[in-house]
Amino acid sequence: VERLRGWVEHESPSRDKPALDALAAKIADRFEAIGGAVERAANSSGGDHILAQFFTDQPGPPVVVLGHFD
Repeated sequence: VERLRGWVEHESPSRDKPALDALAAKIADRFEAIGGAVERAANSSGGDHILAQFFTDQPGPPVVVLGHFD
């Protein structure tokens, strides 16, 4: 809960690219810390996009989780 609180309380107005990118970095760091393979895609008109993949070596169909942050 405390880690989630840090994300929720991170100021990231929709048009503030530096603040959005800082939040993207926090999220990407956490995904990497729990074993994700993370890629960031630059977005010149807003915060960078994050792609995190987990358990790619496991059998079965992939699952997609789509989210939004700002």
